Amino acid sequence: MAEEIAVDLTNSRRNRVDLAPANAAARNSIAELMGEYEAERAAQGENRLREVDRHTYFRQLCILVLDLLSAWEGDRTKFIGYSRGKQNFIKGGSYWDHETDTPLLSQHVYRTLVDFLAANGYVESHIETPGFKEFSSRMRASPRLAEFFERHELSWVSVSFDPAAPVIVVKDERKRLIPLPEPVNFDFDGAAASLRRINENLQQSFINLNVTDAEHDEILARLSGDQTSAGEHSEIGEPRQPLEFANRTLKRVFANSSYENGGRFYGGWWQGLPSEFRKFIEIDGFMTVEMDFTTMQPSMMYGLIGEPAPKNAYIPEGWPNEVREIGKKAFMQLINAKTVMQNEKRWRSSFAPNCFPDALPADWENLSKNAKARIQNTAFEERFGRPYTDLLNDMVKLHGPISEYLFSQAWGRMQRLDSDIAERVLIRLLDNEVPVTALPIHDSFIVRRGAEWDLFHTMHEVFEEVVGVPCDIRIDEAVYHRPEGYEPDGLVFGEDIHDAAKRSLIEKSRYHRRESQWERMNGPAD
Repeated sequence: MAEEIAVDLTNSRRNRVDLAPANAAARNSIAELMGEYEAERAAQGENRLREVDRHTYFRQLCILVLDLLSAWEGDRTKFIGYSRGKQNFIKGGSYWDHETDTPLLSQHVYRTLVDFLAANGYVESHIETPGFKEFSSRMRASPRLAEFFERHELSWVSVSFDPAAPVIVVKDERKRLIPLPEPVNFDFDGAAASLRRINENLQQSFINLNVTDAEHDEILARLSGDQTSAGEHSEIGEPRQPLEFANRTLKRVFANSSYENGGRFYGGWWQGLPSEFRKFIEIDGFMTVEMDFTTMQPSMMYGLIGEPAPKNAYIPEGWPNEVREIGKKAFMQLINAKTVMQNEKRWRSSFAPNCFPDALPADWENLSKNAKARIQNTAFEERFGRPYTDLLNDMVKLHGPISEYLFSQAWGRMQRLDSDIAERVLIRLLDNEVPVTALPIHDSFIVRRGAEWDLFHTMHEVFEEVVGVPCDIRIDEAVYHRPEGYEPDGLVFGEDIHDAAKRSLIEKSRYHRRESQWERMNGPAD
């Protein structure tokens, strides 16, 4: 009896349009479905597809099936949201390639294929009626399609990216995709070529997560919308990445209709991972280490005026060290704010980040922004004995030397700078005599252990080249938790190793399955 999966249309992500089969086996498997579609057309008396049309249908069927496969492998409860309306398939829409000025998807072809899969039991489909709705149409793989995946041994490693797909996008002030502006002081072709090279390397790298199945389920729950950490968006509207191991490509997303703002890298599954689990990422079978630029935003701003940043850039004098994470977000609020926010009377609408009461009000989701701010600010004052506006005031005083960046909405320009730094770091590591794969998370990078000093020196070198001053880099010393009862000075017996290996195979079945899937297609990781 097929497993019944709960229906929660809010647990969804947008459909992807940049996918391609990773090998001939995956391509041939999807060709079987294409044959079914063509046979159905013939049975209904429709004309046989011309060769050029057949190519279009097959390419989009590959995109559709691989998207369903990636989502199914990542979280079987997750839906894929997609658009059926014409406005998304024409110039200016979300399915338009602004780089080549051609459609990424055809409305008629894509809708036809979705409906074919749904009608034949391959897809669970929830179609929205035309017009503006809270949700777009939703779909996910059905048990029949899951059986098809299993029969053909299709998995996350069967999913690759289309090297011709756009890798640079620009959004306007309302976070909508727009036609690419004419590059000014920006090497568009060079940036696109660098990113395609980075993506090619990521596709060839085995990036895994060494967690138990129970921990995997915990991560999925946190990313599904059940907890406040899920559903987070960046300043430019990029959603938190789902845990889909097929997502190993990046794109650069610029903001405010300009290449001068944003430009950070988005798309890798590791970017949405809750931070406490990042230390369990492996690259090509190696444990990893993460390094980040300490106080990167202040360091760049002070560097641009030729001065060193304060040692405690997020902790004003008189405040305890535990305010640091709140102070970091308070600093971001100040540089993101508009000029009118220089008036302190308007600060009451600023909310204390990461501050919540022990129990959120039952109607929290329905409260206004100002009502939520009052509750968070009250929680801050109860915790620190001072109002949140005091912290903002002290932060403004602390950063007097860079006052020109406060209340200036400078975040976009700073992100452009840190994304340029990230690009140089990633490319320079690939230029090493022994290329190093690095996973970017905005101002930090993850590399395999043994390559940490390559990363450390490259980050130092690139930052000083771009900003003009040295920087501080923090090395994450976190390691795997020791197994319960582990004694570093004790004897290790064969029976202990056998029991540990057996326990790992049981408790980490998905981790080992991903390893097996990768090796079956690519051979052992280097």
